[in-house]
Amino acid sequence: MRDQLRNIDTYLDSTLTWRPVLNCSAAFLEELKGTDIFQYCNPVTIDKQRFHGSILNGIVSNMRYAMDNDDGVVFEWFLVMSARTRFAHLLSEQNMYHTLQQYPKQPSCLWQNGWATRDLKSWHWPRFTCTAISHSIDKRHHVGGMHEGLLLTRAACNHIIQRMDLHGDAYDEDCPMEEWVLQSLSTECGEPFLQLAFRYDWFGKAPLRIVDAPWKQTYQLIMGAIIAALLCICVIIVIVIVMVAR
Repeated sequence: MRDQLRNIDTYLDSTLTWRPVLNCSAAFLEELKGTDIFQYCNPVTIDKQRFHGSILNGIVSNMRYAMDNDDGVVFEWFLVMSARTRFAHLLSEQNMYHTLQQYPKQPSCLWQNGWATRDLKSWHWPRFTCTAISHSIDKRHHVGGMHEGLLLTRAACNHIIQRMDLHGDAYDEDCPMEEWVLQSLSTECGEPFLQLAFRYDWFGKAPLRIVDAPWKQTYQLIMGAIIAALLCICVIIVIVIVMVAR
């Protein structure tokens, strides 16, 4: 936890004022009592499960907590992170605004660093579109992707909170609601959003990176080595063919 907070402090531009809000399980919140990190904890505890609406519940609860406890500092941006996200490049207000200007507001044109999806017949969409909240959102505004690294505006957060007050049943759904509800409601109210993380950041451009479990990192290294070896073999074969042709 402290390592992640140091990482944020290192890569957020010094002109930005930031405050973390942690949404913990009841057991973890109890562990943090008496530590310096406890001051950043949302007192509303939520026991979250993977592939379940409880993760969306935790994010929206943090939005509400940030709105109600801004200590006189009105936030402009809300960045969704998890224990697996780490900054890899400097993030400043200037490059946030510059990047936002590149994102059209029409959902049919949205691109989110390779992760946006609007094909309602693929991914989790067949399950998502069966939910009550999906029926309340115009299909033109349905857009999804990773929640980790999702950057939302304050206006979008206000809209999301108001809409979720009417659709609390979404928190009980047995699917990853956090991967599309936030983006879709942001689009619904005409607010752009950014995806700052990219799981496979081959070109080193994404501000945030997803830190996978050690076995996944090992797998990726092995696959990378195999691909590199295959490329080398292909190059050697091409060279041999050229030499024989001569």
